[in-house]
Amino acid sequence: MYDVISNKSIKFRFSITIIVIVVTMSIIFIYSNKMKDNIIKEYERYIDINLKLSDLSVEFNNRWLYFDSYYKYKDDEIRIKYYQTNNEIKKIIEYVLPYVNQDKDSSIYIRNLDTKNEWFQNNSYLVMVRDESTRSYDDYLDLRTMNSYISKHSSSLISSYLQFAEAKYSDVLDKYNMLDTNIYLLLTLTVVISMIIFKVVSDDIVKTLKNLSRYAKKLSNREWDTPDAIGDSYKELDEFTHALNHMKNSIKLYIEKINESARIESNYQSEKIKNIEKDKIIRETQLKLLQMQINPHFLFNNLNTVSRMAMFEGAANTVEIVDAVSKILRFNLSQRDSFIKLSDELEVVKAFAYIHNIKYEDRFSINYNIEEGLDDTKIPPMIVQLVVENSIKHGFVGMDKKGEININIYSREGFVVINVEDNGDGICKAKIQKIMGADDLEYSNNSTGLGISNIKKRLQLYFGRNDLLAIESSEGIGTKVRISIPT
Repeated sequence: MYDVISNKSIKFRFSITIIVIVVTMSIIFIYSNKMKDNIIKEYERYIDINLKLSDLSVEFNNRWLYFDSYYKYKDDEIRIKYYQTNNEIKKIIEYVLPYVNQDKDSSIYIRNLDTKNEWFQNNSYLVMVRDESTRSYDDYLDLRTMNSYISKHSSSLISSYLQFAEAKYSDVLDKYNMLDTNIYLLLTLTVVISMIIFKVVSDDIVKTLKNLSRYAKKLSNREWDTPDAIGDSYKELDEFTHALNHMKNSIKLYIEKINESARIESNYQSEKIKNIEKDKIIRETQLKLLQMQINPHFLFNNLNTVSRMAMFEGAANTVEIVDAVSKILRFNLSQRDSFIKLSDELEVVKAFAYIHNIKYEDRFSINYNIEEGLDDTKIPPMIVQLVVENSIKHGFVGMDKKGEININIYSREGFVVINVEDNGDGICKAKIQKIMGADDLEYSNNSTGLGISNIKKRLQLYFGRNDLLAIESSEGIGTKVRISIPT
């Protein structure tokens, strides 16, 4: 009689294999997501520096206007603005300098720009502090010439850094695409190796089970002289073999017990095989779900490509409208919270308005009057944008005059008040009462599908009040929508 029991365990082997697969796939996806986040941050940094460089060009222009105005009119208020503009220029240069120096060509422009800016500041101060009798018009002309050089250098710096940023971002994308390909190859290799391991183990188990089955069949035919089965495969199966051997030697006395044990063991093996098949189906389903995932930044990358192509082809309007669409799309896809910043909402409104100004050939304009310190106010998303959209698509239809929308935002008595007023056709009282009394959301073929009643319902749900939305309108004069956000 052989009582050899193997140290190899089926459960241990399957557990180790599954753990290795899970850990490997987790590491791969964590690393992949980290790389995606790094690419997004790097892209946003390039965008931020380009915007700062654009702001720098604007500040240079503003500074000259203030200097020229002060030179002519000697207004102290203009002089203060001139000093403030110089401080802002200094801050921007200090902020962008480490990033711009990463590019050899751009670093030359920024150093020259910094030198010329310092010369302009020193000489402009001297001109401004002199009395009228000692001022020289030649000094003024020198400053104007230097300002022209500064403007040209600023434009060259923006163009140079934009080319550098595009090249760097293209390199990062190439590396990411290569990484993505390697990740999928590694995942495929992991799955293939796992399937091979499972097949080898399964075949070994099946082979052992067949041997045990033949042995059990002999016992069922009362072949009591059959030699004991040899077990040296897996711990669980070897223990089963040992049990069969023990049962065979005791079978004459315990026939009923053996039959019952055989039935229980048969059910146990059947359930184990079913569980193995179920685990395999679950793993295959998880793999299919992973393969069906779509990288949401694919769309932004393509929009960025379209924008660059349009820019190189000289289609400035196309560049602007693609950027506006990209901004709105990014906002909608990345929006996860119930509240957003007021400044983010207004950025989307500006992008939306720009698209529709192109569509309607500048038949309307929007004026913004926002009290300082309210940019970080948290509001429900798309409430201002929906009101503006309602004015454009309904208030200005069929108008002969140019449409105008005034957005006034200010704080008052524990509320941030958002007034959106247009000079459109207006709304009749019956329709206002219908809108304010509606419980269901409005849907329309020529809008986003969300209307004023949607804003009213969301304000009520977010703040538990039904007095935060008001509409004032007269037919032929215009409409004023007031939204109050509790602070």
